[in-house]
Amino acid sequence: MCFFEVELKTKQTASLWQSEGTTTSKKAERLQELFDKGLSNQYEEEKASFEKKENGGAKFRLTDGKVFEIFESDQTMEVPIKFQVKGSTITWYFDAPKDETHQDWRDDFVYMPAAVGHLEVDGHCEKYWRGTNSLHIKKMHTRQSEDKLNHNHYRIENDRDVTPTQVAQHLVGFVNAHKLIDEAREQGVIPPSKYGFLADKILTVEEVKEISHKFNVHHVKANHVGPAEDVKVGEEVVHLPAREESLLSVYKNSKKQTFTAEDLKEWEEHKHEEEPCRSINQATPIKQKIEAIKAGMRGIGSELAKTRQVSWSKQVAITTVVTKDDKLVIK
Repeated sequence: MCFFEVELKTKQTASLWQSEGTTTSKKAERLQELFDKGLSNQYEEEKASFEKKENGGAKFRLTDGKVFEIFESDQTMEVPIKFQVKGSTITWYFDAPKDETHQDWRDDFVYMPAAVGHLEVDGHCEKYWRGTNSLHIKKMHTRQSEDKLNHNHYRIENDRDVTPTQVAQHLVGFVNAHKLIDEAREQGVIPPSKYGFLADKILTVEEVKEISHKFNVHHVKANHVGPAEDVKVGEEVVHLPAREESLLSVYKNSKKQTFTAEDLKEWEEHKHEEEPCRSINQATPIKQKIEAIKAGMRGIGSELAKTRQVSWSKQVAITTVVTKDDKLVIK
């Protein structure tokens, strides 16, 4: 396996939206009609009108081309959290039905501390081009099904492969960021979270050491070229079979990792949008760090995701493009 993935030891309890689709919500039915007809501007206008406080303050989610009106509910679920490394990308996943957990819960528990912590990584980049599924899945994912989970990516500058040192820096940064954010909330520097203080509730220093070691072993195995040998990684002896080409190289050159002409065109047109990466001084106050990560937090061009699918996808392309309502809001 030429990517690295581990599930955190502790699952987290998430509240779920009550989602009403077109058969039970007239507003969702209306917005779905506009979306299906490709009337993006009218969709945006009517959605904004429905959301106004004087009109009832309705809330919606658009998931894989389907519109739902959403309401608070008492329903909860235990959600596993996964940490993954592929190529130049670190990704955090919530293993739960897509968009059914609350965005601010995902932000407070993982996305924001991961983004702030990533600023401690040598060669970090605070933004990335998301674009179409056809390009994005090949660049940042290991399989198409991952698009069905809420997740966020953290990239290394110039798309250089993530190293063991950078994994350790990111994970330690994640733990440190939670502590800094908690302190800032307690001191009134940023508004409090309705989820309370979260330091050490998601990831501990001990688990960071375990994950870092596992990635070290993975990195050695994935990059080995040459005769069979036994090497020591930390306190563990790892057997490396003889290989003329590394597992990582074989994976990168595989058919499903090959860009199409359309992928290359998209990349050439947009790659400038994720560079240059800004170097954030570690002494920078937490409030400014949070401001620094906002621009690229969700990925640039994410509204184009469904307009082009990977060639082996069974999902149809969705050409209607509307603004994604997923900006990071600290409140």
